[in-house]
Amino acid sequence: MHLRKTLVAGGALVGASLLALSSTANAGPASSINYVHVDGATSGAQPISGAYEGGTANVAGLTFGCSGGNVSGTIDAGATAGGVVTVDYSALNLTCDGALGIDPVITLNSTTCATGTFEDSDATDGLSDVISGTVTLARNCGQLRQATCTANVDGTIGVTYDETTQDLILDGSGFTLSNQNAACLGFMSGGVTLNDITFDVDDVIDFRTNP
Repeated sequence: MHLRKTLVAGGALVGASLLALSSTANAGPASSINYVHVDGATSGAQPISGAYEGGTANVAGLTFGCSGGNVSGTIDAGATAGGVVTVDYSALNLTCDGALGIDPVITLNSTTCATGTFEDSDATDGLSDVISGTVTLARNCGQLRQATCTANVDGTIGVTYDETTQDLILDGSGFTLSNQNAACLGFMSGGVTLNDITFDVDDVIDFRTNP
């Protein structure tokens, strides 16, 4: 009698352990980005947009304060593919303050050449996360213009998204300059470093672990 109870209890314990392991395996990493909500939408490519809020830019070795700009595009809402969130940027514009009123301006040459991803292991449900990612400008995707001087901008830069403030923040030195025209007199070379260039996003983006 005691042996039978022991065997039944042991079987139940093994079964519960296997069930727990199975549930854990199916759930995936508890803190990865499994879902995204955009303005309450839970599926499809959702439009987002925002306006420049602050930050500086270093262009070819010179640092400029900035005064305006905007960002827009679409982000995929719903279940993520392996914890990676995809963003397609249709506009990424930045105007900074140059000497004698000759302002350096960064724009995109195309509405389809700038992409981004968010992939973070620290996501939680609710609007309290700071999520890390990147923005990539394909070859010759961006253009830097200062008066009649123009050069192409491309490369990859780090980005974070602050859910608390709904700010998109570009920070880093991954953008490079190329193909400057004769009006640049050879000075527009090297790279572009963005220092906490912040866009205040009009939409509410929630990177989540659970639906």
